Amino acid sequence: MGSTYVDAKAYLEVLDYNSTHVTLLQRITAGTSEGTSEDAFLVWFDLRTMNFPLEGLYLNRVYEEKVNFNGTARTCRVYEYDMRPGVTLIYFDKEATWILKQTVAVSDFHSEITLVETNIPGLKK
Repeated sequence: MGSTYVDAKAYLEVLDYNSTHVTLLQRITAGTSEGTSEDAFLVWFDLRTMNFPLEGLYLNRVYEEKVNFNGTARTCRVYEYDMRPGVTLIYFDKEATWILKQTVAVSDFHSEITLVETNIPGLKK
């Protein structure tokens, strides 16, 4: 059995952000030698309860972990979701109240989306 190369790009746009919630538009484009697919969806997070409901996923646990961002170790709250048979992890910076990283692992598939550039105070260089 051979392997397949997938070129994937994710774009995250903030549509609404205030002291209570954030609404994001996430667009994902994935391409292989057989073609390209695009998908877009809205995500709404409650910042008061730090609740991140993800449709079809079960929240296993929440814990803290350090994540390197722009050369600084940041304390993140990690939300671990069971995807059966995989797992999704969302790393949420406690101080800046923003997602720094998201990983998905299902069988042999693994993806990681990391914040590269931002204008959020506290995260800017």
